[in-house]
Amino acid sequence: HKRLDQHNSKSQAMMAAAELTGGAVRDISEGRTPDKPIVQILNIKRIQSDSTTNKPDRYRLQLSDGQYRQNSAMLATQLNTLVIDGQLKKFSIVRLDKFICNVVSGRRIVIILNCDVVAPDFGSQIGTPELIKDDGKSAAPSTSAAPVSTTLPTPAAAPTPTFTESKPKPVSTFNAPPKGGRPTQHSMPISSLNPYNSRWCICARVANKPAIRTWSNARGDGKLFSVDLIDESGEIRATGFQEQCDKYYNLLEVGKVYYIRGGKIKPANRRFCHLNNDYEITFDHTTDIALSEDDSKIPTQQFKFVPLGAVERLDGNSFADVLGVCTDVGPLGSVQTRNTGKDVSKRDITLMGRDAYVISCTLWAKEAETFEEIGGEVGSVVAIKAARVSDFNGKSLAVSGSSTLSLNPDLDEAHKLRGWYEAEGKTTEGKKLTVASRRGNNPRKTLHQIKDDNLGASLDGKPDYFSTVGTITFVKKESALYRACASPDCNKKVIEDGEGYRCEKCAKTQSTFKWRLMLSLSISDFTGNTWMTCFQEQAETILGISAKELGDMLLADEQQAEARVGRCTFSTWAFNCRAKQETWQDEQRVKVTCSGAGPLDYTSECDGLIANIKKYL
Repeated sequence: HKRLDQHNSKSQAMMAAAELTGGAVRDISEGRTPDKPIVQILNIKRIQSDSTTNKPDRYRLQLSDGQYRQNSAMLATQLNTLVIDGQLKKFSIVRLDKFICNVVSGRRIVIILNCDVVAPDFGSQIGTPELIKDDGKSAAPSTSAAPVSTTLPTPAAAPTPTFTESKPKPVSTFNAPPKGGRPTQHSMPISSLNPYNSRWCICARVANKPAIRTWSNARGDGKLFSVDLIDESGEIRATGFQEQCDKYYNLLEVGKVYYIRGGKIKPANRRFCHLNNDYEITFDHTTDIALSEDDSKIPTQQFKFVPLGAVERLDGNSFADVLGVCTDVGPLGSVQTRNTGKDVSKRDITLMGRDAYVISCTLWAKEAETFEEIGGEVGSVVAIKAARVSDFNGKSLAVSGSSTLSLNPDLDEAHKLRGWYEAEGKTTEGKKLTVASRRGNNPRKTLHQIKDDNLGASLDGKPDYFSTVGTITFVKKESALYRACASPDCNKKVIEDGEGYRCEKCAKTQSTFKWRLMLSLSISDFTGNTWMTCFQEQAETILGISAKELGDMLLADEQQAEARVGRCTFSTWAFNCRAKQETWQDEQRVKVTCSGAGPLDYTSECDGLIANIKKYL
């Protein structure tokens, strides 16, 4: 009985597999789109790619619905594993979940984008299908799509399965604009774009446009820009290089809607593209862009918010759309970039979600400088598209060049969040996701680890960045202050020559100078000590006095000025540091420079210690 039941089940499965969607191949060839038709693979031919390229091989298929067959079908390369693993073979029966039909050089090519193998080993051809020519025509008249089945020997106890006829859907009315002409309003949704569309046009809004990026290497110089495009169906990234960067960067404005056609559609590079789309657009010489006068139907932005509590489970360097109430706005500061050595503006804000989780978010450059100017304050609702997630000292967020920040957006979620915050959020003690102190996102090191880890001594000459906590045990008072060139962009020490103050770098003598600080500190922690150099901004923070005020004090009373400098001794600070190997008097040594300093946040320090202890429990 057990074997009979197994045989009955197998027979029923084969009967189900044999029910093909009759006429589906004819409908597809004539431009109609049947809903997930079931067809049979009559033949598979491998098309080998050029050995000089890295492109994968392609597979050409012959499709049959039992009544008609078609020779010009291609399997999308992402489905090649079905053939390689033996799941898809001759006489297999499949359900076409997603496909398109393109006309190439007068031939209709069916591209299978997604399919489900219903019966991998059917074993024989179903029916005697008639061949459809490449132009979609057949010698026999068209018949309605009806199920076609074969007769299989089955036991009497096996019930005969029934199937519902698959009704074809109308094909899209999108017509690509004529070559060389302006895009028309016959556009297609972004969600329908794929690499197999040779003629397409979309109507989309520019949701984000970061600044132009440049590069320079052994191959030459270059530049690029990118824009995030959205419509009612989805979003996609578009990038322009070189000539296209010059042509379209100023044309495309954030918030406006454009008709865009032409360009290459390729798989998205997940290193740089975080949008919810498997593809991206690259502008080229075939691209044509025109402003749309009617933009009422296109959304301004699309969010897929993640609760702040769920950020804890996300991987570092991933992206997430977040919504939170600003509960703290940190001061505007600056840090030195690793690649260029230039200072960039930085500001930390704290966000609270409706789930009462609290997380720190870092704003950079323009967002940091203008946050308060555009109305950012405690109580503001902040929506961030594609915030970068960091897992340093717990979890934190950052607004990168690909992110978009919106204040008090007109969204239902934002209104509900504000209502919750006003009613109970203000008095709710939040659950912290970020336990780091104000040392930035550099790895924490002890002073002994500077030598143990050979920081700053890499063979490529690049500096290492780290954060540490140390106590100032000694400061060189005699060299803490000096007279510098009065030019805004020069801090070189000047020489008094009788006629004024001469700067050798600028090769000129001026009647005035400016005071500059350069502290040489000895700092210690429980593992050791090291020397550190602090320049103007960091030195003013540590001393609690400006360079000009200290200079005026020095001219009035030298002993008082030295005492003022020495007052910082035995104070403890959180430092951001840069270590780099330098040569001085024919001797190589690692020089540690302070790039940021702040008072110790004991609450955050304790939270960090507790988090580290929990790792060992």
